[in-house]
Amino acid sequence: MLKVLHVAGGLEPELGGPTTAILNYVVCADGPAIESHLVSPIDDVDSPLARELRAKLGSHAEKLTLLERTGRFKGRASRWGISLSLARWLQRNASEFDVIVLHGAWMFSSVAGLFAARRAGKPCVLVPHESLTEYDVNRKGSAARIIAKRNLKRAYGKHCRLFVFTSRAEAAQSFPTGSSARQTVLPYPLYDDRGDSTPVPRTFVDPAFRIGFLGRLHPKKNVDMLLRAVALLPERFTLTIGGDGPADLKIKLESLAGELGIVRRVSWKGFISSDRKDNFFQSIDVLVMPSAFESFGIVAAEAMMRGVPAIVSPQTGAAEIIAEHGGGLAVESKETMLAEALLSLDRDRARMTELSKEAIAVSAKELSFSHIGARFGDQLTDVARVRT
Repeated sequence: MLKVLHVAGGLEPELGGPTTAILNYVVCADGPAIESHLVSPIDDVDSPLARELRAKLGSHAEKLTLLERTGRFKGRASRWGISLSLARWLQRNASEFDVIVLHGAWMFSSVAGLFAARRAGKPCVLVPHESLTEYDVNRKGSAARIIAKRNLKRAYGKHCRLFVFTSRAEAAQSFPTGSSARQTVLPYPLYDDRGDSTPVPRTFVDPAFRIGFLGRLHPKKNVDMLLRAVALLPERFTLTIGGDGPADLKIKLESLAGELGIVRRVSWKGFISSDRKDNFFQSIDVLVMPSAFESFGIVAAEAMMRGVPAIVSPQTGAAEIIAEHGGGLAVESKETMLAEALLSLDRDRARMTELSKEAIAVSAKELSFSHIGARFGDQLTDVARVRT
């Protein structure tokens, strides 16, 4: 039995897609040959969030260890995974596991996990969740912070045995120069195929055309471009925006909708919790993700596995899956090209139904717990076999 420890800096909903992915990694690779365990800090081990996390893991809830943050490390510390109790726990328990999987590159939790693994003589695997990309390394921040990130990236390249990237695009931008580590491209496990239920393909007969966007509001998401594209479309095209972000950016986007004359056609839903996602996706016909870059694009995959076609930019990892298997379209992040693609789908509703069928099929084939779990398990087993 291979014992695998996953180390996360936080599992709060505001941390976005990686929270879902981390929980799913623990579940999908856990089985007769691999025993998975997850450790993460949290502000309150008896909070509703803690209960929700255990509920999401279901029968695997006993594989979760939550360690309470204290004092000034509560609240904002979730962004960085700062927890002295986590560091102490790792030093005491790392030797009990065969492989240590670190989630996120810039988290205190990953640095502490790397030190604990080296001290215990255990191999490390890094799942960076986009954090090693050149965009992330060089994005707005002090020169000292950028230098620190570059040094830490080299340290991971030297001491980690395997890097798990979610797309070829992420791998191309992320793998540390000169590293002798292995790397693999493995999409996030999102489609839970342990049950018998299968999503039903959508049919599109309503004259209205409902566009959806879901994600944190950030300049790289190109929501302003999406608003401009909607302004080029007939009145029957509406846009529902799920997600929150900095107040100044939201005000700017709402003002833009006013300038474009589409206020009545845009609905702002704010943050969409996991228990509201089904309703959100049920309320739209197409999910649009026009980001400047996404290592994968969990939201696009979440839409597709519910039978909602996804329109993504070619700079997203999901575009690689769509190009190979269908289930959506890859369209450049330009308002005219996006508007043209949406009009084309509006004119061919049968094509939309075909995309819906493809989306469900590709999710079941490429993003399922069983498929990703088997591949991930093979990688972990190989890592454990190599002796340093």
